Order: sequence, then C-alpha cells, then structure tokens
Amino acid sequence: MTNKFPTQGAVEALHGRQSESNYKKWSDKYETSYKNILWIDDRDANDGDNTPLKWMLRYCDPSTCMQIEQIDSFYDAVKKIVENHSKYDLVIFDINLAKGFGLISDDKKKEIDKHFRDFHISTDQGIDPKIAGYYLFKLLLHVGYPLNRMLIFSAHSTKENAKEKLNGLIIDDRIFLDKHDLNNKKKKLDIENKFFAIEKHDYYRVRRLVYQACNYWISKLKDSEWEKDPYNIPFNKIYYDNQNDPIKADSFIRMLELVKLLFPVSAPQENQKTNTSEQEKLYFKALQTVVSFHEESAKMRCLNDYPKLKRYHSCVRNFRNWSAHNRMEQKLSADKFALLFCISLRTYFSWSSDKSLSDELLEYEKIYGFSCKSSINIDNTEARLLSLWKDVHSKLQNKYYSDLEEAIRELGKTDKCTDMSEYLFVSLWCPDYLFDFKFTEVQISFKTSQVLLCVDRQKVENICYETESFNNKSSDICFKRFCYQWVINNK
Repeated sequence: MTNKFPTQGAVEALHGRQSESNYKKWSDKYETSYKNILWIDDRDANDGDNTPLKWMLRYCDPSTCMQIEQIDSFYDAVKKIVENHSKYDLVIFDINLAKGFGLISDDKKKEIDKHFRDFHISTDQGIDPKIAGYYLFKLLLHVGYPLNRMLIFSAHSTKENAKEKLNGLIIDDRIFLDKHDLNNKKKKLDIENKFFAIEKHDYYRVRRLVYQACNYWISKLKDSEWEKDPYNIPFNKIYYDNQNDPIKADSFIRMLELVKLLFPVSAPQENQKTNTSEQEKLYFKALQTVVSFHEESAKMRCLNDYPKLKRYHSCVRNFRNWSAHNRMEQKLSADKFALLFCISLRTYFSWSSDKSLSDELLEYEKIYGFSCKSSINIDNTEARLLSLWKDVHSKLQNKYYSDLEEAIRELGKTDKCTDMSEYLFVSLWCPDYLFDFKFTEVQISFKTSQVLLCVDRQKVENICYETESFNNKSSDICFKRFCYQWVINNK
C-alpha cells in the first residue's frame, strides 16, 4: 500500500529547500536595497553562520535585514562614523570587537588614532578590542550623532559596566540590549517598533522614506536612458515635446540631493515657547523644493486624455501654488508630507498615463506603510463631497463648476479662502462629474428660478467600492485609502 503522506525526512527536505529558496530571494534583494541602518559586530563564531545576511536573520525579520549595512572591521566602523554617519537612521554595535581588529595595518591604526584625537578622544593607552564598542559610542556622540538613535547590542557587557565606561550616562533599555537575554527569550530585535514607531518616531520614519526614495530615483536617473534622452522621463513625456526644453536628469538629481540635505540626522526640536512643530515646518519647506518642477509652463491641459492621472498632478500643483501664495499654513504633518512627497516623485518618474496608476507600491512606499486599511463609507463620502462643493461655490460667488476638482483649483487662485489645506487631497476623490445631469431640474417661477442638481451616486459608489477592495494593491488605491481620513474628516 502506497503511503500518501510524506515522511518526516521528506518534510524536512522540503522545508530546507523552501528556506534556501527564500534566502536566495532575500539575498538578491539585499544586494540592491538601500541601507539606512549601520550594524557593527564582528560576528562571533558562537553566533552560527558568519555570512552577514544569514547572521542577521537570527536577530531580525527579513524586511528589517534589507535595510541593514553590516560591517565587522573596527577600521571600517570608524571611517563610516566619521565620514558618513548622517546616512544612517540607526547605529547598532557590539562592545567586544576583538575579531574586528584583524589585519589592520600600522597606517590604518595611525589613521584610527588621528580620527579619535580630532574629536578629543584619548587613545594614549591603546584601544582594548574587548571594549572597543565604547570608543565607537563616544565617537558617535562627538560627531553629533543623536544618542536616541544608538543601540548597544552585546553579549559581553552589562548596563552597569556600560554606565561605568561611559562616564555616568543613563544606560537603559532604550539604548542597551543584552544579546543573551534576547536569545534566552527566543525573540528577535523589533527595530521597527523600537525606532520607527508611528507618532513616537515620525521624523525618522519620514527621514528614512526621503533617503530611500531619493537614492532609489537618483540611481534610476544615473543609470538609464533618461540621462541620455530626458524626453523619456515620464514628466517630460507629458509636458514637453521636441520644441520645448525638457528637464534634464541632472536637474532632478540635484533636487533630490538637496531634499536629503534638508533632513539632518538629529531631529528638529519642538519650540516650547510658541508650541510650534519645527518638524512640520521642515516638511512644508522640503515639499516646496520637491514640487518645484510643477511650474506654470507644465500645462495641465496636457493631461486631458488622462483624467485619473490629472487628479494626482492637480494635487501636487495645488500644493505648489497654494504654498507659494500663502493660501495655507506653512506646516505639514508627517503623513501628509510623506504622501505628497511620494505622489510628486510618481508624477516625475513613474506615471505617464492612467494605466500606470495600477502599478503596485514601490519598496520604500511599502516600508513607510501606505498599504494601510481604511473603512470607506459611501454615505459619508457623498455627503462630504456635496458639502465641499457647496462650500467652494459659496466662496467663488456666481461661478459654478460641475467638476469639484476644477472648482477647488479655481478657488485657490482667488483670495476668497486663506487656508486651502483642507482641500489638499480632495481632488483624488472627485468623480469626473459630481452631478448627474440626466436628472437636473430647472424650476422657474414669476420671481425666482432655481436649478436642482442630483449627485451622481453611482460614480461616488464606484470610487468607494474600488478603493475598499483590499485585493487591489495598486499605488492609486493605496494612496486614496491613505488620504481618505483627511478628505472625509477634514483633519
């Protein structure tokens, strides 16, 4: 009789093949992913496989590992900290780096000593490899790296020892984690919640997004046909033809590099006296830089054949115009900046027609969390759109538009509304026509006349049903879901 069930050996073999297959996918992705976390550890043989990625997978989930640059050389660690520390949103390091001192030449040792002297850290007694991590800790502080973005992750030290070696600094669970303790509990490092949690670490979530997105597109701009022929860049394809000068790849690259510089590794502090969020002011100024190419010479009529894509371009263009003409308060929340930032980059480099809106989220968009779930309510949506239409037209005075998005754009050109911020994302939720003219009624009496308009409920329903479908993972749907809260609740 044939055994229909696989043997234990077969199950283990199958599991092994699946693990190897997964590792191959992770390994390929790891080679090309942008690294915003620096992990310094000499990968002790007791930790198992010394291959950097396999070693890290012991402690972190694959999505986190993709963001980690792992180095084991003490010399390389010093160089990274001195020359490129601002690249990283988090630095993790071990204390005992004995293996990391292998094969360091005398010239490199002199270079290490010079770096420490330049930052007034004495190495006269030599650096003991068993406590070398403490020297890196001090070096990070001296180059201005924020303490709350460092994590000692070691099996060779204790909080008490760390406190003694670091001259009385408060060493708690926020910056110190015992590797043995984690292994004993069979847990992994929860870096995402510990260092990039929503609200608690919004600035670093945004900074990570900015660096990952900018580097992604800089790489595309440098290594593609776009550099040779800028007319192939989607934004240029839409707005510029052979008779108009397109925006060169170098111009986009300079903009992206500038945007990165606006986000220092130390988060701007709140102004306690005025209760002003310096971070929200930074987001506003940074986005003004990003949207700079959406100028008046890029005519919106070029998008008339792409009504869905036109809504997104209108969204970006509105911010550019309103922010330039003081039509809104000069601040943005982290999430609003993040969404407008990603939409702006999509209008430049990714979307060239309505069809391209069906592309899935890019990796940096997934990491930020745009694939969120929102509860979509048809009645609330219809009521809100109608309320917005009435509100906009009461301010426009004697001008009427069947297209709510067009009406909002026209309102932004007037001085009738000093704060247009509540309309920022409404264009993404506007049907082509809000009203169904088949059911329009004209009532005329001796002294008065009025037009009764009927909301085209079917079009509103279509948007709601489409957006509510979580099987649809297109960037269009994910972005609409993400901004639904602000469109409906005006917050």
